[in-house]
Amino acid sequence: MKTKTGNLIWLKLLPFVSALVLLFFCAGTASAADGDFKVDSNGVLTEYKGSDEKVVIPSNVRVISASVFSSRQKISSVTIPEGVTEIGNYAFNNCSSLKEVQFPQSLERIGLQAFANNDKLAKVELPDGLEFIGENAFFDCDALTELVIPDRVEVISKSAFSNCDKLASVTIGSGVRKIESSAFNGCPKLSELVLSEGLEEVGHNAFSYCPIRELILPDSLTKMEKSALNSNSNSDPIKSSLKTLRWTAGIPVLEISQFGNFNGLTEVVIPEGVTEIKGSAFINCSRLQKISLPETLITIDVMAFRGCTALKDLDLPDSLVTIGGNAFSNCDSLTELDVPDSVVEIQDNAFDSCDRLATVRLGNGVRKLGISAFHNCASLKSITMQEGLEEIGSNAFTYCPLSELHIPDSVSIMPIGAFNANRKEALSDNLKFFHWPASIPRVTNNAFKALPALREVEIPDGITAIGNSAFYGCPKLTSIELPDSVTEVGAMAFNNCDSLEEVRLSEDLRSIGASAFYDCDRLTEILIPDQVKLIDASAFSSCDKLARVVLGENLQTLAVSVFNSCPKLTTVEFGENLEIISANVFNNCPITELLFPDSVTSLAPTAINSMKNNDILKTSLKKVRWPAGVKVIGDSQFMDFKALEEIELPDTLTSIGASAFFHCTSLKDITLPDSLAAIGAKAFYQCTGLTSITIPENTKSISTNAFEGCDNLTINKAG
Repeated sequence: MKTKTGNLIWLKLLPFVSALVLLFFCAGTASAADGDFKVDSNGVLTEYKGSDEKVVIPSNVRVISASVFSSRQKISSVTIPEGVTEIGNYAFNNCSSLKEVQFPQSLERIGLQAFANNDKLAKVELPDGLEFIGENAFFDCDALTELVIPDRVEVISKSAFSNCDKLASVTIGSGVRKIESSAFNGCPKLSELVLSEGLEEVGHNAFSYCPIRELILPDSLTKMEKSALNSNSNSDPIKSSLKTLRWTAGIPVLEISQFGNFNGLTEVVIPEGVTEIKGSAFINCSRLQKISLPETLITIDVMAFRGCTALKDLDLPDSLVTIGGNAFSNCDSLTELDVPDSVVEIQDNAFDSCDRLATVRLGNGVRKLGISAFHNCASLKSITMQEGLEEIGSNAFTYCPLSELHIPDSVSIMPIGAFNANRKEALSDNLKFFHWPASIPRVTNNAFKALPALREVEIPDGITAIGNSAFYGCPKLTSIELPDSVTEVGAMAFNNCDSLEEVRLSEDLRSIGASAFYDCDRLTEILIPDQVKLIDASAFSSCDKLARVVLGENLQTLAVSVFNSCPKLTTVEFGENLEIISANVFNNCPITELLFPDSVTSLAPTAINSMKNNDILKTSLKKVRWPAGVKVIGDSQFMDFKALEEIELPDTLTSIGASAFFHCTSLKDITLPDSLAAIGAKAFYQCTGLTSITIPENTKSISTNAFEGCDNLTINKAG
């Protein structure tokens, strides 16, 4: 019984004994095989003494501590067992022969520079359980070509994958919230990048010097440093490689120079939610052809798209309020522009030098066009402006081949050079029609000066003045009609308008400036309204075809040379309130009659007689009625007026000066008034046509040679 019982007990204990022996044997084997590894009681691998090329880390390891395998040049592959949760700082740093690492699914953390400087590490499959990748973790792993960041990773630390020379494709998992600065900086083959929704922040230089071709930013992204993609170096390959960009709705403002000089960019999509594109955001993106702008966009800032020379289509959203200075200047491929009603201001140079821009339509919300807004748009032939526009800046349309400009009547500010740079090429040879706005009461000085093609100008009621040189040198202008609200025509306003044939002056006109219509060679008749009081110097001088002038009833002053050298002027009709006739007013004009009103009190000696022998007035003037307000006929007043036949002298005349009618050979009849007191020397010298004259009783002073050479004259004494 004992034997059996003992055997039975032994049989029952045998499995436990066997297991104990096996455990002892195995423990002895592990100790022998794993003697190169020093693992503490917590599973931390603290030391490796081996020299194997292929390293298999023991299964009892949970943590690989710092620098354990650092600078082991022979290691070519590493197998890390399940259960390991952390790889410490520098753990496999500078293992120059390391080609492959098998990571366990249990791995959660990869430390600082853990695999840095391993230039043969070609394949890395990060496990799904990974949560953290430390700074410079895979820095300078030049053979690495592809990378997928697991979804549980939240942060990709600084320079984690920077300088990986062959890294071509990166997919960022949906759990990644932050990509820190320089995370992928200097990866010269990185062309494919996939960012997942969930990403919130991208740091400085995260992808600079990476030739990414397409970039779709998730809407979860709320912060991206300006330098994340743009190193501000012209040699950065991303500037020529990036073709397509889809911005994020999570960042409502594109920063200054965000994508400036990205000359490979061809298409940009800005999603709903974005409100502002800041200055130079896409400046000099020379291949950018298409931009999609959201209906939330409010501001396009200064130079945002300047120099985007390939941009052909521009669909501005209805939410847009401001287009900044130079925002689209030098966009040479842009041909058509519709500005929505929401836009209030187009700032200085906004579309300057858009060479192919041909048609522009401004919405009814636009209130201001800045300085040089469309300056030098060499193909711009049509622009439509709406009522509501208030201000047009200087040079807004200079050097544009516009044939018509209809400025809305609501415009109240428009400087001299808004459309005319005072050079013949300013509006090329094309501007033919212009409507002046009713809200600017004065057509400004030099407004249309030297516009060679201008034929017609529409000046609405309410305009009060035509400024100096306003239409100076417009050779094709044929007619002008001034509304009755105009009270002033400035100096040289229509000077040298060679084709001007018809002028209708306003009924309320008060003054006509110096040289206002000088050298208007096709003007044949001018009717001066009754309210005009002053016609200033040379106002109608040298008008080659001017034949008839009718002066208004309230005209007071004819200034110097008003009608001088009008070689066809035969008829002048005076009003009854004219007071002053200045020097040279009628010189060299073939007038036949001058019937001065008695209101004239000042008649300059040279107003009629230029004292030049070739003055055609001397051979044309036949009849004169001298004004009662002028009591003296001065010396040589009608000297050599050989066509003069008749002169009517007023009862107020007191003196006839020396040589006053010298050599007036056609003078046949003259009645001297009773008021005449004196007749000067040679006053009627060689008036051979004069046959009879009666000297009034009151004429006490008669020069002895007053009638010398009057061979046919009989002199009678009154009384």
